[in-house]
Amino acid sequence: MIRSYFFVATPADPQMIFSKRVVQVFTPRCPRETMPETNSKTYGSRLFHVKRVTSVFVVFITFKLLSLLLSLPGIFNEVTQNDAPPTHSEFIRSGDYKSMMKRAKDVVGGTKELDILRRNFERNGFVIVKPRFPEGVLEGAKEFTEKVYTTCISNPKPPKECVNFHQDRYTHNDGVKSLALDADVLAVLAALNGFKPYPFQTLNYPTTSKACTHSDYVHFAPHPRHLMCGVWVALQDIDPRSGPVFYYPGSHRKDFYSMQDFGLQPRQHHPHNYPKYQDIMEASMNISGLKRHTAILKKGEALIWTSNLVHGGPPPEVERLRRLSQVSHYFFEGADYNWAPVMSDVTEDKIIYYSEEQVKRKWHATDVNADERFAMSKFREGHCHDSSVPQGIAGPCDLPNRPPRVFSEILVHENFDGEVVM
Repeated sequence: MIRSYFFVATPADPQMIFSKRVVQVFTPRCPRETMPETNSKTYGSRLFHVKRVTSVFVVFITFKLLSLLLSLPGIFNEVTQNDAPPTHSEFIRSGDYKSMMKRAKDVVGGTKELDILRRNFERNGFVIVKPRFPEGVLEGAKEFTEKVYTTCISNPKPPKECVNFHQDRYTHNDGVKSLALDADVLAVLAALNGFKPYPFQTLNYPTTSKACTHSDYVHFAPHPRHLMCGVWVALQDIDPRSGPVFYYPGSHRKDFYSMQDFGLQPRQHHPHNYPKYQDIMEASMNISGLKRHTAILKKGEALIWTSNLVHGGPPPEVERLRRLSQVSHYFFEGADYNWAPVMSDVTEDKIIYYSEEQVKRKWHATDVNADERFAMSKFREGHCHDSSVPQGIAGPCDLPNRPPRVFSEILVHENFDGEVVM
């Protein structure tokens, strides 16, 4: 007898149930102790023997097949809230996708290598590749990043523009823009995610970013929640003393935390709100058992991570030691919406959304000059459920997560004289 049990794992976001897993449990038709009696002891004995051998054989073969299926990547895995939804069917039927897949295979060395890359990306939350950047692209981005160093790092009197001189200069610099729009990079992103990518931000760091532990989801939150990637490109051989990017493989499978999940107000309400978020993320990694890795990359190599991979940029061993790099962040066409948790307040129904239309105009508009494009906003103010959220889809205010159990360690309580602890 075959009994079929259907298990549908329901993630924290009830609208993000993307697949079912079917598990079949096989049991013998007649267990030995319940075999029916027969008129002939001999016939009954033989019949029992045949049925018993047949049942044992069927059970053995069945469980062998089931074990084989379970060993295959992606088969009968538990569905969690972090699982990726299906690919964008309209895109994967397009000629663009086919040509991007061909290019991605050329980048990594073939079909088998691309399959391995995908499995590693799903398992670890990151991969390292070496795109075939056209001549002059790396040098153009490197030249601008050196300019950031001389203007803002080594300059004893840096100008006010250094506050954001390293950010979104694709509006002014062709090298920065060409690196972010590189065809190999876009092809690999499409192959890993099954959706068509588009860049929305660039950051050119001449030294370590000194960004404490975080995941990009707190800044750039897509729905579905895997549809954002960071691509960090080394513009020089990275010196281990320069504060290389650190990351926690597998951390992308943890919950997707926003500031609100930790009971924190948006970043703009107090300068310490975001550092407190980072403290909690650091503490959560300390108790997670995950190992911290560093990216010691060669010039031209690219570290690609998914939206929830926990990472950061540590202080350098040698102050002001160059670590020339460009990180570009990408959303994907076909996402339901993209929002900025760090700037939003879900308790007050005030959500900051990324506008795909405004992002693309900022990148590609030809009817305005570079300064005007740089001044363009990528954001739109909205509410938990407005026109940015398709009907029937969970909005930003519907995506809470249980905070990690770290507050006993990081919250400080000073006993006063005579205090009674109940």
